[in-house]
This record gives sequence, structure tokens and C-alpha cells, in this order.
Amino acid sequence: MSIVCEQCSSSRIGWDAWVDQDGNVIGGPYDNCLCMDCGSSSILRKEMFDIRFHLGAGKHYKHWQIKDGKNVTYLEPTKYSLIMNDCVLKNNRNKAEKVFQSKRRDVCGFVRCLEYKVVDRCHTDAMFLEPEVKYEIMFDPKIAPYWRKHNDPDAYDNLTYCKLITNGRRIFVA
Repeated sequence: MSIVCEQCSSSRIGWDAWVDQDGNVIGGPYDNCLCMDCGSSSILRKEMFDIRFHLGAGKHYKHWQIKDGKNVTYLEPTKYSLIMNDCVLKNNRNKAEKVFQSKRRDVCGFVRCLEYKVVDRCHTDAMFLEPEVKYEIMFDPKIAPYWRKHNDPDAYDNLTYCKLITNGRRIFVA
């Protein structure tokens, strides 16, 4: 879930809540929410989407999986592209390190986004987004236990992007 100011769309929201030593909220309710930028108390809670490439056995093998907390949708990457907005590259680094060592797959990386759009590739040129693409990002914990840019050894975990685009099985920064 994302929390933003209804007045100015800022995500810098202050509220009263109990947190643990790592900063994770462990109590509520959130009685006194205020925007740290404009001071408004009109706060919206938006559902976030978790999107990953599904490698589990079954009929949705090698499909894009989209979760919104309640529902799960699968999309065939040869038929559909995704345009994801307000994204964060998420990774369970402990799980990813175990996959890296053992070479046995486990779910550990995904894109969390505020909104997405599905584009039917059957009625659009396959590289219709090429002018927008800046570079490819990838996640394969068997090769590296973190999100990375093609030919770049640096970790890109938890980086935010305004727009990410899928083309087939690949993800590009736009």
C-alpha cells in the first residue's frame, strides 16, 4: 500500500505509530497523518502492485505475475507488455543470497509499482517503446543476488523509477 497526500501527491507523510528498531510499523491506528510538504491531513492510501516473472511450474510458467494483495493475474509476455509507473526494485536479499549459493530458484525479487498499464503486443509493433528505452535492468539471483543493469556489477535493489517497461521477458527503464 502507498500513502500519498491528496492535495500535493507527496509521499512524505508523517503519522503517529509504534515502530520496531528497524523502522517497521508494529502498531496503529494511524490517527494523526500529515503531509510533511504541504501540511494537509487529507491522505490517500493506494494499493501497490507486485510484478515479477513467474517461474513456478504449471500453466503460468514464464508469464508475468501481477499481485495486488488480493488478486493475482498472469500475462503471456509474447502477447502483452507492461508499462509500470512509480516503481521500486524489491529484493529479499537473504533469499537471493541462498539462491546464488545453491543455484536453486526461490521467489525473492519483484517490481513494486503504484500503477501499470497492459499493452496488447498483437496490435502493436514489437518495439513500439524503443525510443523511450534508456537501458535494461535484470534480476537473476543465480547470476547475481540483486537487481542490476546490463553489464554493470552494481546492485540496484530498492532504487525507484518513474517508468519501467516490459518487452517479452525483459524489463527496461524508460
